[in-house]
Amino acid sequence: SGRLGHGCDDSCAFPTLVAALEPKFVVGIAAGAAHSVALTEDHEIYSWGSGSFGQLGHGSGSDEILPRQMQLTALPGVTVMAVAAGESFSCVLRSDGSLVSFGRLTHGRMAEGSAKKDAHEFLLEALSRQSGSDWHHFPD
Repeated sequence: SGRLGHGCDDSCAFPTLVAALEPKFVVGIAAGAAHSVALTEDHEIYSWGSGSFGQLGHGSGSDEILPRQMQLTALPGVTVMAVAAGESFSCVLRSDGSLVSFGRLTHGRMAEGSAKKDAHEFLLEALSRQSGSDWHHFPD
């Protein structure tokens, strides 16, 4: 619920501004099956929609009908460079080359153990397949 970020559960037949992010300059966006993640030029991360598996990164399984800023702990000077999302998980690439992933762990989608490749290699492969019009799919 709230996957459009408009503050309600209604569908929209026409493109509608996500007003809560209007004062921000969004430089990256990713969409999962029922959630979205946005990155601003100030390296802030906002997420909204279904949080049932923790894919919003707020430390709970709650849904968010409006974009809510995610709090990531990092060393001084480390910033967020990119965001990506899958069906029920999200990933954040940071400027020190580290990868943060959260959400549902099934079918090796979060690069856990031997179920998937090394996390960094996995993200690099996923990012290499992205284009300006397709910024949300991870390789199978």
